[in-house]
Amino acid sequence: MHEEEKRLAIKKSKDDFEEWLKALPKMKTQSFRYSKAEDLYGSEPVWRNVAETDRRDIFRDVKEYLEKAEEEKSATLRRRNIQALDDILQGMPEITFKTTWAQAQRLLIENPAFAKDATLQGMDKEDALIVFEEHIRNAEKVTEKEKEDEEKSKRRRERKVREGFLDLLKELQRRGELSSVSKWKDLCPTLIADYRFDDLLHQEGTTALDLFKFYVEDLKAQFGQDRRIMKDILKDLDKCVEKDTTFDEFSKWVASDERGKTVDMGNMKLVYNSYVDKAIGKEKDIERELERKKKRLESNFHSALKRLEPPVTPSSEWPKVRALIEKDEAYIAVEKDEQREEFFNDFVKTISEACGHYHSSSKKKKKDRKKRRNDDESESEGESKSKRKRRHRSSDEADRDHDRDRERERDHDRDHDKESRKKKKKSRRHSRSRSRSRSESPDGKSGSKRRHRDRHDSSSSKNVHEEESFDDLEMKRNELLQQLERSHGGDSA
Repeated sequence: MHEEEKRLAIKKSKDDFEEWLKALPKMKTQSFRYSKAEDLYGSEPVWRNVAETDRRDIFRDVKEYLEKAEEEKSATLRRRNIQALDDILQGMPEITFKTTWAQAQRLLIENPAFAKDATLQGMDKEDALIVFEEHIRNAEKVTEKEKEDEEKSKRRRERKVREGFLDLLKELQRRGELSSVSKWKDLCPTLIADYRFDDLLHQEGTTALDLFKFYVEDLKAQFGQDRRIMKDILKDLDKCVEKDTTFDEFSKWVASDERGKTVDMGNMKLVYNSYVDKAIGKEKDIERELERKKKRLESNFHSALKRLEPPVTPSSEWPKVRALIEKDEAYIAVEKDEQREEFFNDFVKTISEACGHYHSSSKKKKKDRKKRRNDDESESEGESKSKRKRRHRSSDEADRDHDRDRERERDHDRDHDKESRKKKKKSRRHSRSRSRSRSESPDGKSGSKRRHRDRHDSSSSKNVHEEESFDDLEMKRNELLQQLERSHGGDSA
């Protein structure tokens, strides 16, 4: 019993000491230590009633308890002030994400809720600044969110307006008023009369003209697909576009198939035109091939007529000539007798025209030779004898040339080309001579004399050239004369 009382007395002494320490104001001071407390309160009964070891432990426990309690109190007060300040800032619409801390402090002082809260006024400045910065960040997020929502709403409205205008374009396409070949100027009166065009004018961004161009480009882009669809439809229907096929017929063929409902009218017109052009081109190719074949047959037939003995003359008759040529391959290759007679008549016409041409050419040459002889009489005596001999021809040679020219009608094509080349060559020489004469004249005084002398020299050079060309033709003329003699002999026989 005595031990128990002693133990209870010790316990009570500890409890009293602990409560005494908790009530001691200096214990809440962080710098207050056990040694200092012993100096101050060592004579106190409550102090001496507890053993040294127990006193130290109790002092340390109370010190930790009070410090923790103080920290919790400070944290609770801090949380309370932070929440109170945030509530006040939330209720102040004049503070936005653009408000500075200095401006916010002046506004808080004028706020009644802040002025009545003495505890809040003693709030730590750093904590208050943190609360303000967090409030500004949240305000920025809210503002950005509102701005994004407004932009989204605006984009939705603008998209609906654009979709409405596209619906208008689709309606025009279904009615056949719009296609891949449509022009803005043609459809503009129809578009501006619709309210959906006006709605598009009241917003920024894509214009009605842009949407129209994009829509037409999309129709053009599906040209390949539409062409394949139409090709398959024509193949299934076993239809072929000819040059006389109308567009109405073609469109009915395409519309008769379910696949043709998606085909653009403009693309349909383009494909129709390409089919018609192809049909016309194919027919022209056939006609050209037939014409080439006819020309080959005619050329071979004429060649066979040239090889006949006796030769064909302008007075020859078809029945007699046919008897001579009917075994020739060129004759057999021509299937119709009417065409053979046509080829014969063309050949006779050609040699008749050649005969008239060469007779007139012979007369002209006689006149030219007479003129050359007159020019030769005015030439200086210093010319070489060899040139004079070539320039002078006797009248007997001229008559003989006339007889020989009559036979050249059988080889008109070759001789005519050769004669044309000679004339062009003489003309070029004459032109060079005249230009040389003009370039060599230094002034106007002596120019006329020099031009007269150059014309005389050019005429002499031309005469020499023509006489040399006569020598070149001598052999050919002899051959023609022999053929003439053989022809005369055949006629007499």
